[in-house]
Amino acid sequence: MSIDDFLLRLKKVRRSGSGWEARCPAHEDAEPSLSIGEGSDGRILVKCFAGCTPEQVVAAMALTMGDLFAENRPSGGGGRWGQEEADRALALRGLRPATLAYFRVTADLKRQAWVFPLGRGRTTKFKAFNSGPGGKKYWNERGATLDVYHLAPCRGQAEAWLVEGEPDVWIAHQAGVPAFTLTGGAGNVNAECVAQICSAKIGTVHLVYDRDDSGREGAQKVAEALAAAGQTVAVHELPADVGPGGDVTTLYGNLGQDDAAFRAALAALPMHSVGGPETVRERNARIREGALATLREVQQVASWPWGVVGRLLGGLVAGFLYVVGALTGNGKTTFLMNLLTGLLENQVPTLYFGTEMAPEDLVKKWAALRLGLDEQRVFEGKLDDEERDAVEREIRRLTEQEVVTFSTVARLDMRRLVAEVTWAFDARTGLQPRVLIVDHVHQMSQDREELEHIAKELKEIAKERRVALIVAAQLNRDRDLGLLDNYTPPSLGRFKSSGAIGENADVAIGLFRPLRPGMTLKQRRAVQHGEIPVTDFAEPNAMAIACVKHRFRGSSVGQFVRLALRGSKLVSPPFVTPPPNAGDAWEPAPEEGDDHAPF
Repeated sequence: MSIDDFLLRLKKVRRSGSGWEARCPAHEDAEPSLSIGEGSDGRILVKCFAGCTPEQVVAAMALTMGDLFAENRPSGGGGRWGQEEADRALALRGLRPATLAYFRVTADLKRQAWVFPLGRGRTTKFKAFNSGPGGKKYWNERGATLDVYHLAPCRGQAEAWLVEGEPDVWIAHQAGVPAFTLTGGAGNVNAECVAQICSAKIGTVHLVYDRDDSGREGAQKVAEALAAAGQTVAVHELPADVGPGGDVTTLYGNLGQDDAAFRAALAALPMHSVGGPETVRERNARIREGALATLREVQQVASWPWGVVGRLLGGLVAGFLYVVGALTGNGKTTFLMNLLTGLLENQVPTLYFGTEMAPEDLVKKWAALRLGLDEQRVFEGKLDDEERDAVEREIRRLTEQEVVTFSTVARLDMRRLVAEVTWAFDARTGLQPRVLIVDHVHQMSQDREELEHIAKELKEIAKERRVALIVAAQLNRDRDLGLLDNYTPPSLGRFKSSGAIGENADVAIGLFRPLRPGMTLKQRRAVQHGEIPVTDFAEPNAMAIACVKHRFRGSSVGQFVRLALRGSKLVSPPFVTPPPNAGDAWEPAPEEGDDHAPF
């Protein structure tokens, strides 16, 4: 078989030096540990750095060692794969038939690209290579001269659209908009591409690029090159509602795949200058479009499951980074698990990263919390038959839904977190997440500089993915507070790496154990000196949430609310209007049997 057939049978294939690396099929391989190359005789060379033998590798792929030798491979039609060969290769991985696109032929090379649907949220994937003499294939652009993709149907048109990527060309074309693209990504322009476009005699070339920094920079580079060659060019930016990294395909989907609406939307896109500085009017027009688009957007992705917390903090907002700080044992995970229950009940898609527990243990802990069982008894296996059956039913219920799921990554770092988020948005079935929860960030790193980088990256993920990202963090102990440390509202300076938290968090809250109202300064001093036990003043079965930072609700900073702890369930007291002339010490009377009664 060919090296291409061999690589298509593997997962996570990527370039590594002069060869490739991929996940080894002969063992559980979270990260690529299999090296693949070609010998001077054309033989396929494999080496697993986890210790699997070549025989084990090929057996796991349903091959034999003989398949690795050049003399046992098909010729591939003189070095050029046709549609039949491409479809057969894709079928080996259970993929649907490919569309095979051919690019410019040189004297001895021809660049080819397979284009095939992936499904599950992504429309297409590209695999490009050059075919040389004798069927040699180069997985790069060495020696190739590339055609401008789909330029021929645009020749002689009064207007044509230069978009970023082959899928965008197809979308525009099927909607009746003449479109073409440059191969190799945004800004991949050279003198020959410019000459091909200019020779097409297009009246005005409209550039519309992906809504990200590389798209903007690439479009400006292409526009300047075309304008310098005498081509009339107009540059456009997609509206903000396509989201960060959004493209023409996103716009088409947002408009319900309505061809007429899509053509009208393209015609209405604001125009930018080419080859010179942006004017004030152009900049303000761009800012206006972004402001109007986000104004119409529903930015609250969920509500807090407790009314008092919602009144203090507002809703969970897309693009916001929320940081939840607490000392060890003050209930970070309990708070987040109760939040997770509220999100599930309100059908808010959520991805939970647990850095201290395996996902199997997290779902057991969650089931125990929802059933009001002592989680220690669950993990020690001390449940009676009735309790065990109840936990089993709850675990099945929690893992048979598609709203909430847990990350399965061990040893979480930013690279693995980004990969999981990408999976959640691009590869999973079901709804895309609106909330991401990380418990907790200091398990990812304790290094101050690295934590600052992590905080910035998390904030970018929240903005780009339009999610509410909730991160648990540890607090530094305050030795001056002594025994009252667990019972005092924390300040922002108490957060570990507080510089990174303060700069990047939109909302920061601290969890602590509340004391009963009315404790005097004399009594506090007596507690600190160990003369009176602090438990004499502690509010039993309660958790307090203090707002220590809020980017848009300055009046909330320094305020705190209390939640009742019923076993392991956090509940909110009802909102009751006090009667006229009520004093400061007034409290509503609890209602008999009311789980949400005040405390």
